[in-house]
Amino acid sequence: MKTIKVFFSGVVVYLSVASVHACNASDTLPPWATTGSTMGNGGAGAAPTSSASGGDHGGKGGAGGGVMNPVPGALAESGSRLKAKWIAGDDGAKFFTGMHDSMRKEDCAFLPMTDGKRRCAPLSSSMRLDNSPLAIPEYIDPNCTIRVATSPSYACKVIPLYAHIVADSSCPTYDFVTIAPMSTPSTVYKNTGNTCVAGPPTAKDDYYLVGAHVDPSEFVAGSIVTDP
Repeated sequence: MKTIKVFFSGVVVYLSVASVHACNASDTLPPWATTGSTMGNGGAGAAPTSSASGGDHGGKGGAGGGVMNPVPGALAESGSRLKAKWIAGDDGAKFFTGMHDSMRKEDCAFLPMTDGKRRCAPLSSSMRLDNSPLAIPEYIDPNCTIRVATSPSYACKVIPLYAHIVADSSCPTYDFVTIAPMSTPSTVYKNTGNTCVAGPPTAKDDYYLVGAHVDPSEFVAGSIVTDP
């Protein structure tokens, strides 16, 4: 079993293959570790830091506080399939930005899935497909059987490859389906419950044809384990 090791201010945390409880707050990774955020030190996506004694700021416990230095060593270790992804600075700096699934050839983030396990799923290349009771699904056929998804169109947009469905809003778990870009249809149909009603497409939206469900087992599973 290959283990991915992450450092949190002197505490080593491992991600290994195992099932987890999706709603256990102690299982939740910080945003920088799950989403690959690169906001920098002090932001919500900042990598962990540790204090070092001495220096021009008064040293550890001094009036100026400790000098904050990056945690020594790697923030993550690659496995046989999941590979650590970094931003490499021209001056030799390295900043961990997330994991890459080398078999599926896509970046991924650990999320609680509908099979009860936390898995590294392609959230960064995914758009949300609203599946809540208040949502009115759109289709491109008068029988409301061929579903489509929409997202706002804007410059420099990365074309998503998946749509993710949040299965339970009170205790979020995720499901993924494939999607494919399509031309804006001239007519869309909305399922209002008992009838399939025709209407115009949403202006300035991109349309995607919703495809097959992706089995959660296709993504690498992991759990959070701390050193004793």
